[in-house]
Amino acid sequence: MARIDFHKKALERMEVEDFAGAARLLQEAHGRDGSWIVRNDLALCRFALGDTAAALELLARILVADPKNSFARVNRFYVTAADQVRRASPPDPLGRVQELKGADPGRPAVTVVMPTYNRPEFIAASIESVLAQTFREWELIVVNDGGSREVEATIAPFLADSRVRYAYARHGGLSAARNVGMALAEGEYIAQLDDDDVYYPDHLETLVSFLRANPGCEAAYTDTRRAFQQKRDGRWVTVKKTVPYSQDFDPHAMRHQSYVPITSLMHARECVRQVGFYDENILRAMDWEYFIRLSRLYPLHHLRAVTNEQRERGDRSQMTRTFEVPRNYYRNLISFLHGYFPLTGARLLPGRQGPGERLKRALDRLLAGDQEDFFMQRLELRKLLVEPYYALFYTLGKRLTEEGQPQRAARAFRAAAFIRPYELRVLWRSLFSR
Repeated sequence: MARIDFHKKALERMEVEDFAGAARLLQEAHGRDGSWIVRNDLALCRFALGDTAAALELLARILVADPKNSFARVNRFYVTAADQVRRASPPDPLGRVQELKGADPGRPAVTVVMPTYNRPEFIAASIESVLAQTFREWELIVVNDGGSREVEATIAPFLADSRVRYAYARHGGLSAARNVGMALAEGEYIAQLDDDDVYYPDHLETLVSFLRANPGCEAAYTDTRRAFQQKRDGRWVTVKKTVPYSQDFDPHAMRHQSYVPITSLMHARECVRQVGFYDENILRAMDWEYFIRLSRLYPLHHLRAVTNEQRERGDRSQMTRTFEVPRNYYRNLISFLHGYFPLTGARLLPGRQGPGERLKRALDRLLAGDQEDFFMQRLELRKLLVEPYYALFYTLGKRLTEEGQPQRAARAFRAAAFIRPYELRVLWRSLFSR
């Protein structure tokens, strides 16, 4: 059997997450000619199987022969980062709690977890949307993630309702705050609501009714309406509404992105025992990482009903925007943690989203010099799985332009033009961006 046959078969095994089978095939291919891309893919299989040291040793051997090899450099960067997350201590949510107010709710059907951090101006509307639910057997746990005590004045009147509890916790970020609420939860089911979003009155009833009517179904989600808001005369006004999230559960699609808004999901509290808490080392897209783990054990059932609303404001102050970290860094990290490796030999095979050799050479050029980490953290590598290869660089260039970094944007556009030189918009950007 020719080497390319072993390699192709190994890539097929990687696609279905049979990394042990893929590693055996790649080891056979490596013994025949030892090409760098076979070694690269074998390294990723070793990492997926838990042997980070072997993975890094294989990638290092590639870089000894070819120090500019971008595939090996990017994979080494994220294998190292993902290994650090793997080795981190498990979270201790209850150890963060410093104060707890509110009556014992008994055993409610649903616990709604609401994290908050220094935004008292939004939270009242979110709490009121829980109070307005047609389904009444709930508790609400508001978790102040070590923020200002100012929010307590807003929350205090709501504590008159015995179903509302308030926890003040040591600051740890959004994942940590969600974990505190889940650790304190008494409900049979758990739902999440950010402090600037709202439930429609039938949200809890829709989900609880479905879960109770379908024994064996432990997790379900509804559709979410997104409200775009602008500030006018000192008030936030909704100027447009869309329903961007209305997709049936597809475990393969979950590899590329999260299409389940955190606000729309409800799952059994027992799931936490099996799946674990949110990973507190992941500061963006933490819900996507959690949903990957959740959906591998519990299929997510989609209900075609719009029952909640996420707000997106013109100043980008919504909760999901509050962490000033490169969002694509965490998306890439999540991909590596779960064995979804964008930079494998599949990129170099014919018939894909673009010329693979040009992709590698464009990456080599982009990552040359002393800005390697900057670009590696901002590249949206998952685009390589579903979009033409030039889009990886073109999208980065547009984002850097918006951020006021014209020189770095020009570098990204030139990389896009290297792959797709005859597309007018790519050519124009590459020529006139400086």
